[in-house]
Amino acid sequence: GQGKWARKMSPERFVDEIVYVRDQWGPLRVVSLENDDEILHLRSWVEPAFTLYARRVGLPYYVMTRPDSVSDDIARLLKESGCIGVSMSLETANDRLRNEVLKKQFGREDVENAMECLNRHGIPVKMFNMVGIPGETLEDAMATLEMNARLKPMWARCSILQPYPPMDLYQWCKREGLF
Repeated sequence: GQGKWARKMSPERFVDEIVYVRDQWGPLRVVSLENDDEILHLRSWVEPAFTLYARRVGLPYYVMTRPDSVSDDIARLLKESGCIGVSMSLETANDRLRNEVLKKQFGREDVENAMECLNRHGIPVKMFNMVGIPGETLEDAMATLEMNARLKPMWARCSILQPYPPMDLYQWCKREGLF
């Protein structure tokens, strides 16, 4: 009942851990910040974290995030702090499949806006897509392909949906007899 929340380490701890890895097991040439789709979500955390990263680490990096976390200000900060690529998901061009079935909760316009902002600041994008989503039609899959062609990510990946237990989607697919 208190709205969205997230528990994150402080910007200092975030940078300290990267410095520790660099100093203990270096030399690092690039840092990959993956599997945290929410890394750019807390605006009050992003600026101090990436400003400190640029000052203390100074290495080029890739980041994985959600399209609805990218704004022009964030894209500029990423570029200024050494970001050389962003990974994000479209999954499908069909908003209903993305939001009701996959529970992603962002719209096509979020993806389009993120791409526009990242392109404006010269940051290449790796786009994740998916086929085999329950309820998907051939037309939906083609619309996803067409959206990727229009947005022109540097790299587009397409995977086949693999619902794993105990995820809600797995349970749903099992109940509906889709296996």
